[in-house]
Amino acid sequence: ASPLPPSPEKEEPAEKEKTAAPVRPAKPFTSPIAKAQRRVTKKPFGLEILPGHSPVENDRFTGYHVGVDFETFENEQATDVPISAICTGALLMKTYANGYGGVAVQECELENRTVSVIYGHLNLASITHNAKDTLTQGDRVGILGDGYSEQTDGVRKHLHLGVREASTKDIRGYVKDPSEISRWLDPLLYMTW
Repeated sequence: ASPLPPSPEKEEPAEKEKTAAPVRPAKPFTSPIAKAQRRVTKKPFGLEILPGHSPVENDRFTGYHVGVDFETFENEQATDVPISAICTGALLMKTYANGYGGVAVQECELENRTVSVIYGHLNLASITHNAKDTLTQGDRVGILGDGYSEQTDGVRKHLHLGVREASTKDIRGYVKDPSEISRWLDPLLYMTW
């Protein structure tokens, strides 16, 4: 029997061109509160609140909601709920304001533009930083105020988080005219969970 012809050398398959999947940049903001994804249940960004038509019982506010409300869990009503800075930047102010109780405003950079971050319904005494102090992303801003107390201006215990274009002390949580919404940003679009 004749020997089998030598087998041709196996050619290595041509290496496929390696194309990397597009790298999505990390979202610049971090969560302000533990379990944040589970907390946005009542008032997302842009929701129109009308008299008698709100997901919150006996709501006294009306207009377009220009922030995101992070609700508290039943077991947190009598405990401290810490709130963290979502970005790095200077504290512009901390004050008591109608509609919020305690509120802190921080200036940050977002995609090469200046924004103001509003943390509403905080226990004002828990905000230990002063105006012009730098808060680093993840630093404790304060704790939520007690529900239905002066600390929250009489509303439920929750965090109102707003992001406003520009460095400003405009802390409105609602606007009447829908054309004004464009001055505000939905923080969830920029948040890493």
